Amino acid sequence: KIHNFESISLNEIEHISLMDRVDTKFTFPVSLLPQIIKKLEYFYNILEIKENRIFTYQNVYWDTAHFNFYHAHHNGKLNRYKVRFRRYKETGAAFLEVKFKTNKKRTIKERISVQGLYKSMLPVEDIFIKQRLPKEYQDLQPSLLGVYRRITFTSKTSKERVTIDFDVRFQHPSSGKKVYLKNLVIAEVKRSKTLTSSRFLDVMREYRLHATSFSKYCIGCCITAGERIKTNRFKMKIRGLNLIELRNKKNGNAIS
Repeated sequence: KIHNFESISLNEIEHISLMDRVDTKFTFPVSLLPQIIKKLEYFYNILEIKENRIFTYQNVYWDTAHFNFYHAHHNGKLNRYKVRFRRYKETGAAFLEVKFKTNKKRTIKERISVQGLYKSMLPVEDIFIKQRLPKEYQDLQPSLLGVYRRITFTSKTSKERVTIDFDVRFQHPSSGKKVYLKNLVIAEVKRSKTLTSSRFLDVMREYRLHATSFSKYCIGCCITAGERIKTNRFKMKIRGLNLIELRNKKNGNAIS
């Protein structure tokens, strides 16, 4: 039960610096989520804003007509980009973000505040993009709509943050094809490189869950536009998602 956790504010979270950090992702069935959350209870605080503890993230990803950003990730290239509009439903805050993964695997994110989610760019947003992308990547269009819900935990004793994403939905912006991964949980732990112990990682080991790479953007593209793009690198991921969805058709584990 997430109401059993002590809360932490957004301002307090933003003061926990995690610049030199290690990020680790896990995926597992939503049926495990209540028991995993229970095991975190005395070790983490939960983000709370305006009495909300579960937040809806709405995203519009942009790419070239040939999915250059997607293919750069698929082909394992570093020095790659991701562009998205993101809106936080509960607060109404929205941003245009450019993420750059360097050849040293460091992620640099820049963003500007915007009024909402768009399927076209305003002049000021277009300028923001053009100043940050190579010329060959500047003719962009919406490539994926993605929505999910998130719970954020922070360690009470160390520089560590855990995000739990679920209710993941994707839609192709032009074809309208929709996919709902109702049984999938994507968890990510962000921790200081110097951190030697983690309750969350201990729980993952207890459930024999192994770290994995997982890009919501790439997986969303694969399952909504797979006929238009290369998908070889992600076929095992898609197979794993299918197994999670098939094994957990009875979805009786609500979070409250």
